[in-house]
Amino acid sequence: MNKPLFATTATVIALSLAAVTTPVFAQGSNTSGSSGMQSSYAQSNSGNTQVSQAQVQKFAAAQKDMQSLVRNSQQKIKSASNQKQAKQYRQQMNQKIVKTIKNDGLSVQQYNKIAQASRGNQKLQHRIQKAMQD
Repeated sequence: MNKPLFATTATVIALSLAAVTTPVFAQGSNTSGSSGMQSSYAQSNSGNTQVSQAQVQKFAAAQKDMQSLVRNSQQKIKSASNQKQAKQYRQQMNQKIVKTIKNDGLSVQQYNKIAQASRGNQKLQHRIQKAMQD
């Protein structure tokens, strides 16, 4: 379980530094469907991923929440006295990231799908950026 969560650290750091959507990798993600998210769809370049405006809003909220979380966690990780403590801080950050995504109304799988769909899809990226500014 820790290995997939560990992958989250690099992913989220890249996310916060580049302000680009990036997938999060974690086990135990909820794969249930989203109700009430059936309108305002945008298709990704691959043509098989649709993202509703409600999902964009939830994704943007998760992104905003994670940016401050990552910033604070990076400082804590840098101040760690040894590798073991730094690893522990990373694991704590990863757990908080997963919780943040879920608290904002998405499963980790849904979050990852939206992040992947946004790559190379400028229209979806613009929708996410706009939602983050609101």
